[in-house]
Amino acid sequence: MAEHLMGAGEVRDRLGRPSRQRVYQITTGPSFPKPYDELQMGKVWRIEDVEAWIARTQDERENGRMRRGARRINEPRETVVEGG
Repeated sequence: MAEHLMGAGEVRDRLGRPSRQRVYQITTGPSFPKPYDELQMGKVWRIEDVEAWIARTQDERENGRMRRGARRINEPRETVVEGG
């Protein structure tokens, strides 16, 4: 069963090695999956739940970038008058 679980260290590795404090902030946030169990060494999560969360947050970030980019493209251009 252990091959289906990951602790905070593995979550940290999977997220690109942010600080331990940032990992704690992420894993205690409302959008992060609830722990599968809490052992003496700390909380553990199902790998499938963490991977699904990562995919979902990446999609949300990419969609947010596209929306912001679309607004910039649709902004009217400023007219530059030469020799004023």
